Amino acid sequence: MKNIVKVLMLGSLAIGALVGCDRSSSSENPSSSDNVISSSENNESSYVNDRSDLIGQSTSSSLNIPSSNNSSSSVSSEQKSSSSAQSSSNQQSSSNTSSSSSAISSSSNSSSSVAPLLVDISINVIYVKLGYEVGDSLNLNGLVVTASYTDNSTRVLSSSEYTTDPANGTLLNEVSDGTTVTVSYQGKTKTFTIYVSPATKKNWTAEEAKIMSDHLNGEVLPYNGVEESVVSYSEKYDVVYIMGGEILAAQMTVFTNAMTAANYAVSFNAYANQYSFNKKIETEEGDRFVKGMYYRDENNEFYLEAYDPFYYSFPSALIQELILESFGSEEILPGYEADRYQIDPQDGAVYCYTSSTTSEADYTAVLQEAGWDISQGYDSVNNFYMAVSPNEEYMVYYHYEDSPYNSLDIYVMPINYWNDKPIKAFYEKYADYSIDIPVLNVANAGYLFLNSNLNEPAQQSGNIELIHSFLYIYNGKQADLDRYVNILKSFSWDVTGSGTLYKALYELEGRGFVRIEAEYSASKGAVILTFYAMLEPYPIEGWPYDEIAAILTEDVTDTLPAYEGENGGFSILNDYYGTSITVTVESGTEQAALASYAQTLLRNGYTQTGTFGGDPVYESKNKQIWVNPYKGGSGCITIDFKMMENIWPASNIAKALNELFGTITEKVPACQGADKYEIEKDEIDGSLYVKMKYTPSKQNAVVLNEYINILKANGFKENGEDLDGDMHYLSKNGQLDICPYVYGDDYLYLYITSLGVSEVWPNTAINAWLSARNFTDTLPEYTDNYVSAVIDEEDGFSIVVTLDNPSQDDVTSAVDFYCYTLSLAEFDHTDTLPLGLGEEYTSPNNQFTVIVSPNEDGFDIILDSAVQDPIGSDAFPMDKVLEVFPQADGVIPSFDGGISYEFEGYQDGWCGIMVTFKDQASAEAKMAEYISALTTASFEAQEVWGGYYTGYFSPDGTFAVLLTEYYSENAIYIDVYDSADVTF
Repeated sequence: MKNIVKVLMLGSLAIGALVGCDRSSSSENPSSSDNVISSSENNESSYVNDRSDLIGQSTSSSLNIPSSNNSSSSVSSEQKSSSSAQSSSNQQSSSNTSSSSSAISSSSNSSSSVAPLLVDISINVIYVKLGYEVGDSLNLNGLVVTASYTDNSTRVLSSSEYTTDPANGTLLNEVSDGTTVTVSYQGKTKTFTIYVSPATKKNWTAEEAKIMSDHLNGEVLPYNGVEESVVSYSEKYDVVYIMGGEILAAQMTVFTNAMTAANYAVSFNAYANQYSFNKKIETEEGDRFVKGMYYRDENNEFYLEAYDPFYYSFPSALIQELILESFGSEEILPGYEADRYQIDPQDGAVYCYTSSTTSEADYTAVLQEAGWDISQGYDSVNNFYMAVSPNEEYMVYYHYEDSPYNSLDIYVMPINYWNDKPIKAFYEKYADYSIDIPVLNVANAGYLFLNSNLNEPAQQSGNIELIHSFLYIYNGKQADLDRYVNILKSFSWDVTGSGTLYKALYELEGRGFVRIEAEYSASKGAVILTFYAMLEPYPIEGWPYDEIAAILTEDVTDTLPAYEGENGGFSILNDYYGTSITVTVESGTEQAALASYAQTLLRNGYTQTGTFGGDPVYESKNKQIWVNPYKGGSGCITIDFKMMENIWPASNIAKALNELFGTITEKVPACQGADKYEIEKDEIDGSLYVKMKYTPSKQNAVVLNEYINILKANGFKENGEDLDGDMHYLSKNGQLDICPYVYGDDYLYLYITSLGVSEVWPNTAINAWLSARNFTDTLPEYTDNYVSAVIDEEDGFSIVVTLDNPSQDDVTSAVDFYCYTLSLAEFDHTDTLPLGLGEEYTSPNNQFTVIVSPNEDGFDIILDSAVQDPIGSDAFPMDKVLEVFPQADGVIPSFDGGISYEFEGYQDGWCGIMVTFKDQASAEAKMAEYISALTTASFEAQEVWGGYYTGYFSPDGTFAVLLTEYYSENAIYIDVYDSADVTF
């Protein structure tokens, strides 16, 4: 994999050279109305354009944008002599009367004896270079200056006849977003503008180029001219981001030209003040695409996002995430076979593009087979077909659109009732508490819950507020908003506001605040509820030493001094946006608090090294910690801090290695003395890169030799050279393979992998999971080639196996091989999951199940306890319940009145009974009766699993009963759990 990275590095430099040439030769005044970029045609542009056929119709205008490619027209006819026109005029005058002829003759004789006077000058800068970098010289080659005279004649001046300020050849040593060049001749002047950008590097770094290439179908975008730019990749959103420092208008023009030169179709949206681009790429796997946008923000900083707008298999995981967040439903949306797919989270839509014409009937059949209610049929008003999910928690609108799209469009739609699942899930996820939000039911309304992109911490008057998402109640009216305000007041919410906008606040004792903004939007035809969670301000009473140490890791020996002044508590944030401590102080004393903490830092050996955002920056005594205190808001100060980049990140390297390869006990020896260390975990390639920047005075070759000696001193042995001629070194116990190599003048890299290590398979964690359940059956290892196998317990116990850059065929072969391995170990094949989600096997003694589920980079092995065979009867199976929960004897009520009972149980503290009734009315009545029986038996009702269920906890607190109605089948589920397995 390292060889591929080096090839990408060289390719990036080649692209950078081309971009550099374009920058120096084709920069142009972006304000010139004559110079525009026309969007290039793209055969697949119809696929790339955003579409919204049903919900939230949106449009974006594609306008021409300023270009540095000047017009190629020749010098205009105005520069030619006007002698022919003068001759024509004289011929015409000779045909007049004699008196007229005499007058004209006299005039002619007079003009021939007086030289014409200079009227004005004009300039043509079509062929003049207008874009520069600091250090370039002004180049006026190509400037055309034309003088015009009283006799209507014109003359092109030579460069020796006119002057310019600044003069041709002047060194341009200051950045300028518009410098005026003045051209003068005999008292007449004209001006034009040049632009001077900061001196820049010519291309992305090797790592940045690799990020783009890996995630943009092999594409590496032209360099944007901002040296501070950082390239990153979001796995969740599958988007490459480029964010940088300040960029000038001239640099934006240069970048736009480079994008056009790289065959991107570029357009400008004046309303959004941003550029969009797209491109079709031909690969061995077929056509691929890159799409995105870029702009300068309000601080003139550069921002770009690029992505492949299409998926090449039905994007089930993304759609299910959308459905879960919007409707709280776990019901799977059936897939559809197409050539490529596009998902629009904002509109809740997926577009399935096909190469040939099809019809809605195809998808109707798929939905019907999956148990969906298709009786809704055809909506003639909107020209869509409709279907409702089996659990009746959401529905879909779908139709097939012929040319130019050839697409089956599927819109995920709300059911017309209040659904509090996603609201409860938000508060559980972001605020760690549950709250019942008063319900607003509106007749004939559509409820749509949309996640916001603003779920990030924000300091507001000493509180930490998480901005959530929006619940749109379509067809809601002003009267519905007024009614909801009264409902909130009746539930003791503190409501303020009037008219179309209200704010409601509710305090949860000891846990924080909940806030709702409720408004009526006539333009959207909806009541919109926006949910906020406000945490308790500064919940930490003492200086958070332990939290700080955990963030800085044991690599740092310096400490962050405590704030010693009067305060009302502390809060600490550590997220994507940085690390900070917020200190509550008395309002009006913020500056005094900052001055006091500055003295504390100085007393502890910190020195001020500069400013950031206008506030002082301090470094610790051993230059290990960076600190930036500033006023965070009314009644608080904020202390940003982080580990300095010149500290060898031993802890982070160890953490990354264990995430990649399972348990790694051997350490990577330190390579000290670098100015800056960066680590990049590459789960696709199964490797880790440590990038080190040294000052030019210390030669990389010297550092490389020093580190090789360090490796040898720590027991590493030579393990052979790669194709680049770089030596690899294998650790003493064979867990790590390290290849140190030099790149460029300032960088030294460590390429670290663990391919072929026998300890990679996570036997320890797997055996611990099996032993905890007293299972004697074991799980076979996957013995074919793979990059890593790691444990994931977030959504249940699973082993995630990552292959080395697999194709779809590679993944299929790997899944088949492991299924064959299970068969050899006498595991029984018990089920094939729908939609290609995998195969289920049961261990030889029926102790646990294994699901082998393919993913993009390999496959998941999901373990769960095995279910016993259901036993049907006509009486409540109390004896079976007591086998699992003997403490329930005489405590749990019997559930009588059903026509049949089916029992199933696990060995790890769960059992369940499905009770079937003759009709729904009987089931509903018995449900209410059984809840009353539990309450009478002193079972305590509490919300569990983030409010998704109500659990009835036994009097001794050892187990809980959960009830689920399934009235579509006239049934009720009764689940009994160990209380430890029911989380709040």
